[in-house]
Amino acid sequence: MEILYTEITQDLTEGLLEISLEELEKNRKVYYIVPSSMSFEKEKEILERLAKGSDAAVFDLLVTRFKQLPYYFDKREKATTKTELGTAGLSMLFRRVLRSFSKEEIPLYFSLQDSAGFLEMLIQLRIELLTANLSVENLPDSPKNQELKKILSRFEEKLANDYANYSEFGDFTSRLADGEFDFQLKDVTIVIDGYTRFSAEEELFIESIQDRVARFVIGTYSDENSLTAGSETIYISTSQMIGRFRSKFPVELRKMAFSSVNEVYNKLTKLLDLDSRFAISDQNIEINSADAKYFRIWEAENQKVEIEGVAKEIRQKISQGAFFKDFTVLVGDPAAYEITLKEIFELHEIPFFYAQEESMSQHPLVIFFESLLSIKKNNYRTDDVVNLLKSKVYTDVNLDEEVIDYFEYYVQKYKISGRKKFTEAFNESEFSKIELVNQLRENLLGNDSPLQVFLGTNRQKTGKKWVSDLQVLLENGNVMANMNTYFSEAESENKHQMADKHEQVWQMLISILNEFLAVFSDEKLKSVEFLDILLAGLKNAKYRQIPANVDVVNIKDYELVEPKTNKYIYAIGLSQTNFPRIKKNSTLLSDEERLEINQTTDENQFIEQLNVVNYQKNQFTVLSLVNSAKETLVLSMPQIMANEQGEFSPVFQLFLNHSDEKILQKIQEVNLFESLEHIGNSRSVISMIGKIERELVETEEKNDDKRVFWSSIFRILVKSNPDFQKILLDLAKDIDTVNLSKETLDQIYGDKLYASVSSFERFYNCEYQYFLETTLGLETFENIDINSKIVGNFFHEVFEKVMQEEALSAENFDEKLIKVLHDVDSNYSRYFTQDATARFTWTNLEEIVRQTATVLKETVSTDELNTLLTESSFGLPKSELGNFSVDDIYLRGRIDRLDQLSSDYLGAIDYKSSAHSFKLQDAYDGLSLQFMTYLDVIKEAFPNQKIWGALYLQFKNQPINLSEINHLSEIAGLLKESMRYDGLVLEEAADQIKAIENITVKKSNIYNQEEFEQLLKLNENHYQHAGQRLKSGQIAINPIMKRSEGIDQTGNVRGCRYCPLKSICRFEANVHMNEHSREIGQKSQAEILAELKGEGRNE
Repeated sequence: MEILYTEITQDLTEGLLEISLEELEKNRKVYYIVPSSMSFEKEKEILERLAKGSDAAVFDLLVTRFKQLPYYFDKREKATTKTELGTAGLSMLFRRVLRSFSKEEIPLYFSLQDSAGFLEMLIQLRIELLTANLSVENLPDSPKNQELKKILSRFEEKLANDYANYSEFGDFTSRLADGEFDFQLKDVTIVIDGYTRFSAEEELFIESIQDRVARFVIGTYSDENSLTAGSETIYISTSQMIGRFRSKFPVELRKMAFSSVNEVYNKLTKLLDLDSRFAISDQNIEINSADAKYFRIWEAENQKVEIEGVAKEIRQKISQGAFFKDFTVLVGDPAAYEITLKEIFELHEIPFFYAQEESMSQHPLVIFFESLLSIKKNNYRTDDVVNLLKSKVYTDVNLDEEVIDYFEYYVQKYKISGRKKFTEAFNESEFSKIELVNQLRENLLGNDSPLQVFLGTNRQKTGKKWVSDLQVLLENGNVMANMNTYFSEAESENKHQMADKHEQVWQMLISILNEFLAVFSDEKLKSVEFLDILLAGLKNAKYRQIPANVDVVNIKDYELVEPKTNKYIYAIGLSQTNFPRIKKNSTLLSDEERLEINQTTDENQFIEQLNVVNYQKNQFTVLSLVNSAKETLVLSMPQIMANEQGEFSPVFQLFLNHSDEKILQKIQEVNLFESLEHIGNSRSVISMIGKIERELVETEEKNDDKRVFWSSIFRILVKSNPDFQKILLDLAKDIDTVNLSKETLDQIYGDKLYASVSSFERFYNCEYQYFLETTLGLETFENIDINSKIVGNFFHEVFEKVMQEEALSAENFDEKLIKVLHDVDSNYSRYFTQDATARFTWTNLEEIVRQTATVLKETVSTDELNTLLTESSFGLPKSELGNFSVDDIYLRGRIDRLDQLSSDYLGAIDYKSSAHSFKLQDAYDGLSLQFMTYLDVIKEAFPNQKIWGALYLQFKNQPINLSEINHLSEIAGLLKESMRYDGLVLEEAADQIKAIENITVKKSNIYNQEEFEQLLKLNENHYQHAGQRLKSGQIAINPIMKRSEGIDQTGNVRGCRYCPLKSICRFEANVHMNEHSREIGQKSQAEILAELKGEGRNE
């Protein structure tokens, strides 16, 4: 055995390749072994280096991994009918083994038999035992480990008897030791590159083969000091490994000498070495300003700015002659950076390969199975059924996507949930597409549908029967046909990567089903258990990655780095939390148990102590990172990462303490004084134009020269890019609306406008809201809560019927209320049983009705106020109050109560489920049209009678804080005081109204006849103005805004506060408030009244 070592600043691979070429000249076969995590990159690198030599020599040099070696030597046919289980199959077998134990046998782990996390930990423990050359008997004695021994022993027994799984590498090592391959090995050279430690399994293999081959060479990183310094070294893993080999057999140990390297990386390595040994150097190590060409530390504002900085530098170097393949980007958190990094690199037109495993969990086929399981577990929850159909895997082959949209709309609107409701015909006949929706329901969810045939039973079946039934579902439910269609379409559109994903997912499903049959063929399972097992394998599966072998930027986790990786290295996202990365032991064996195992086992048996190994790995990873670049290394940290303030890691602090100030660079989103660095490509500059312009405006006096520079850049972009011209033209009017054409107006409005009173209140809240909801009829799904329309209708119907009861009096009021409540409850039960929120609301309604009814009971008992009409309509067919119009605007509505004073004055009562009061400012601004419109309707319908005014009555169940009362007898009075009418009253009827109990009249809401007429005129003017705007086709996005309120905590102005349509209009308060909102509340009540008496309101 030869062990060649060199410092990590040197090119180890170059020296090992020289040895390999020498061996090839001796006509020997060279097996060049590298770690699995970098086998492809290493093979690519070696082949590129060998391309300068003879092509024929490449055929005798194989870059491979330890576990692949048996393939090259053992050519025996494996004649077996048994199934070899993969990771998913092993998980299934562990699940089956766990199910075979009683609770008394494994009390600690019995409840975890279906836990995916526990099953994964068992698989990982088994792998660790195999690579450590250990068995379950080596586990320390404890109650926990006694159960693990039972589980693993029974598992290994099942695996050995029924399946084709065995350790090929372990078997190959045993046969090596027996001399079975001596003849094949006599002209073989083995070269090992990139290892600083070996597992027990690998060390046993090395021991078995090292003296049977022509030459056995291990190349590693170390220095002379580390071989004698014990634990105080950055190469501690290497020194321990060399020490073990030297104690076992003769080793020729020698140092490989190379030419000098870049001094800055030598400095960084020395700093790490001194820090690891807590030593102080006699020489001052300083990274000076000249070293900034080769090494820099970035402190970026955030992740986005950090990635943009990398992208711009790559584009600049490409323009100077570099290739994309010369760049490697290492990330501290691959998952957190993936989406942003991909978006920014695509914006900068940088081709890349992201070496992050992608889960299959988002593929439509996996979503189909996930929805199938959820449907069965949750009894056909609405969202689960919709997700199943929207996966577009289980559908009629020619099903129109629009029909699925209608179906979703129907089930969401009418709260369809539960198997019974989905298997029975939908019966909401007012829904215009009811036939289409029912046909889809019957075909895909009805009693005879493939899905119901598969899920309809709750009885147990054998695994073989479930797989057979699933095959029927996949065929009759068109799942197979749809998957074939998706694959063919992707291929025909040259989306080969997507086509490959479809194929991989389907092959994975077939593989999991085969392994399921091998494990659970004769086991009896319920449908939920079958789907859960199947889904566990699918959701944990990953797509195969095709490594980058063309001119692209390679992006990967920084822990996969190796020395001399590439010319330019950018390591980003290296904050204190992940550099170095702290890993916790989350396995089934503690660090103490691992230490105990290693103290009691034989020579070639040891398991990794994770607390020690992780520390050593972290140390070597940092060492490899600072030596990974051949020309330029950038280490970067964002100030804000995952919404938390980032801090420099100890490694960064170490380097900065010995660095010139020029080594640390602040990376900002817009830095006008480094303007050339913002020229990545035209698309990226276009994306930054708004931020650059804002920076120029904020620092206008200081940056006249920069304004000239950027103006020149913008002119070039505008001239060469027509799309950019359009963007510039649209910037100032990004939410401006377009006037409707005359043809469109004629079609949607005609000569006359028909609308409700409340819709015009929406018009004055925001014209665009009116257009969407009233003109286009856009609806939002309504949850049935205390403020919903259904609840409002319920209250109105209860009180309408109570007030219409014959011979109603205070004495029989409660009796008649109970009867009406019973009747109305039965009519509304279908609404209030739709979901949990609706059921909860229903339980509160009777209390609210009874509390509000105390006011109505008082009204019934007085002779001062009598109810003439309830729910009297206007503008509707057969309206009691006739039609009502303002010019060519025909209004419709219902007045909850028309009440008459004993003096024959008429007025309106309006029920509300939330707090309301009449505000003159709202009437002036068009936000409160109902009261004045109702009074105008009454005045027109009853021209010979006078008006007393209008009042609100809120439905509520007022809570009482018991800590604020002295005696329980006070409660009735407090409740009575809280339930009061409130509104506006005419002066001549005010005294009579005030005398009636439960009515509150504010002095500011008492108006004389002249003011009342002016308010009616103002109200009509609002309708006229709105009609003119609508007829002209002018529809503005102009939500109301009160200057004193500004933008609230939710980021909205008042008009947008409860609007669900912001995703359509795209109004952003902080951007559009000044130009697009309509300001209200600018005048006091006195100013408004003075204006009404004068020239009237200027619209």
